[in-house]
Amino acid sequence: RFSRDISNKAAVERNLAVTATNQDGIVRGVPGAWGWLDNRSVVFRPRTWWPGNSTINITSKLDNAVLGKSGSTYVVGSTALARTYSFLTGNSVVIEVDGKTYQMIVFIDGVKRKIFPVSLGAADWETSNGVKVISADKEPLHTYTSAALGITDPDDQYVMKDVPWNTRLTPTGEFIHAAPWAYSRIGSWNGSHGCTNMFEADAKWIYDNTVPGDVVVYSNAKGQTVEPWNGPGGLWNIPWARWLKKSALHSAVPDTSAATGSGTTTPVESAGV
Repeated sequence: RFSRDISNKAAVERNLAVTATNQDGIVRGVPGAWGWLDNRSVVFRPRTWWPGNSTINITSKLDNAVLGKSGSTYVVGSTALARTYSFLTGNSVVIEVDGKTYQMIVFIDGVKRKIFPVSLGAADWETSNGVKVISADKEPLHTYTSAALGITDPDDQYVMKDVPWNTRLTPTGEFIHAAPWAYSRIGSWNGSHGCTNMFEADAKWIYDNTVPGDVVVYSNAKGQTVEPWNGPGGLWNIPWARWLKKSALHSAVPDTSAATGSGTTTPVESAGV
């Protein structure tokens, strides 16, 4: 995020590079595109997911770049913007949840590793469709209440204390968690208040074996698509053609090999000016 409005957004995009270095030391550009959320905030979104088992580098050459004008004064990037931001990715973990088959399938590095039965949201409490990601908010025990959902009907009040193995997906309250009271419907029909109900051992596996950024894709859940603002996975629910319109260059960064250079799953914001 920049400290002032940027008028020459194309210059910013041209001076930011996103690369991935795999375990063999091969450096490639990450296919994706920058998108402007407002006049000061730009985010890089990969076309699909961040590459697994890689070092991701976001290299800024914005120092001394002309980023626009404020009146008669040119806005120029400070020398502090000549830097590289890096982070590591682990195994590629993509989880697919199908509200029609009542199944969760876990793919690790492209290979199907686990199939778990689930139960999703009931009528009027449908689980949202689309892309979500595992958050850093995990709790071995969590208390769920009707008040947290805004339920005011006296006949529908509840407090469910110490529910085990809770993995948050969205800030608005969707979790994957064990549901010992719901074993009769897990794998057979949907009946939750929007969370993904699982057998306790299965929920613990998700809790223990996923990390923030791992991708969870929901289909046939009958709820609305996850809003772009609803968690770090939300931006992937913007159709790609519409995301490109948020780019000043209106084009994607290609997947290209780098001859030289050094080297699941949250979009990265740019440095400030």
